[in-house]
Amino acid sequence: MIELTIDNLSFGGRGIGRHAGKAVFVPDVIPGEKVRCRIVKDHKRYSDAELLEVLTPSPDRIDPECPVAAECGGCQWQHLPYARQLQWKESLFLESAVRSLAVESGSVRPIVASPSPWNYRCRAQVKCRTTGEGLIAGFYRPASHYIVDIEECPLLAPELNRFFRALKKQLSVGPPIHHLRQFDLSVDVYGQLSVIIHSPGSDPDRLLEVLKPIVETDGCSIFARLGHKGALVELFPGKQQIIRPLPGSPMELMFPAGGFVQVNLEQNKSLVSAVVAAVAADTRVLDLYCGVGNFSLPLAEKAAFVCGVEDYLPAILAARSNAQLLQSDNLEFRADTAELAIDKLWPQMQFDTVVLDPPRSGAYDVMRKLCRYKPGRVVYVSCDPMTLYRDLKLLLGNGYRIVSMRPYDMFPQTWHIESISVLERTGTT
Repeated sequence: MIELTIDNLSFGGRGIGRHAGKAVFVPDVIPGEKVRCRIVKDHKRYSDAELLEVLTPSPDRIDPECPVAAECGGCQWQHLPYARQLQWKESLFLESAVRSLAVESGSVRPIVASPSPWNYRCRAQVKCRTTGEGLIAGFYRPASHYIVDIEECPLLAPELNRFFRALKKQLSVGPPIHHLRQFDLSVDVYGQLSVIIHSPGSDPDRLLEVLKPIVETDGCSIFARLGHKGALVELFPGKQQIIRPLPGSPMELMFPAGGFVQVNLEQNKSLVSAVVAAVAADTRVLDLYCGVGNFSLPLAEKAAFVCGVEDYLPAILAARSNAQLLQSDNLEFRADTAELAIDKLWPQMQFDTVVLDPPRSGAYDVMRKLCRYKPGRVVYVSCDPMTLYRDLKLLLGNGYRIVSMRPYDMFPQTWHIESISVLERTGTT
């Protein structure tokens, strides 16, 4: 056991103290606190520790809303008031951007708070396993595959919590479903519910029999993934789920089961508004990783032409249906990877602006291609600052400058940071 004072917070949400000349990372702490902890893994330059006791609590410390906050890996900062969470996220993003990209601090705008710090999630992937005592369902403990059993989550929309409790109860009825691994919950703007059951090797008729009371009560859509990477099987069709991407707009977009939409639908409106504002009127826009058209369709109201690219075919089919319903005739959607699509599309379409919203792994290969094709403006939506900085360095070394960067709190109670970076081409490199 060791005692140390926490000096800072890190990406990943843990606090940083120092002991014996090395950084020590400790979860569930606040800078300024003196804590007792135990080293659980020693590395060459740093150590990982578990918190044993807070000896001198910060005046900022509050009691978590969730009874399993200290065990569950879903949240890292429930012990911090929301205003302080925002301050730390803004500070972490600003300092790391200045350090990694040498960006002027004035180019990094203040963080945009989530409209709600609780009950904001419209989607969740719930891990589960069957035991002799019933069904365990919840989220993984940090850095492990141990499932922390829960009855509800304060981050989920109220409709999802009710749905989760009903599903958990129903899946515990009768003979156990031994291959049950996960269920993906989602709710749309109208409260329409959907679930994807991950149960490799299970009998779909048996699943539907077990879940039929849920269908009769909640009117939800039920899908199953019966192979480890198998296609979705529709067990019970419900109503198509809908999002609204723009504030104050009647625009509605359908999204398919298994497709990507932001988990925080209200904060997504802030993202979409900012991306649309960053794109000049009457330009030709390439929207990479476009999903169901979350950015593409709002952009089509302003741009001369928009081409959306997405490699998940059901999302592209939904995007095309959305465009048809909205009678948008200045855009098209391609089912392809971002990397391949650029080479296929650029010679014939000559885009002015590229918008991209890649997965957490970033878009390094896409950046290399953009350096070759030289669009006038790049609008990069990121959910991981580290891969963002890695990717932007390529553009900065090839004739681009940062116009603005701005963090968005898409995930309150966690350390995760969404952001939008706008770059424009100024050089001849």
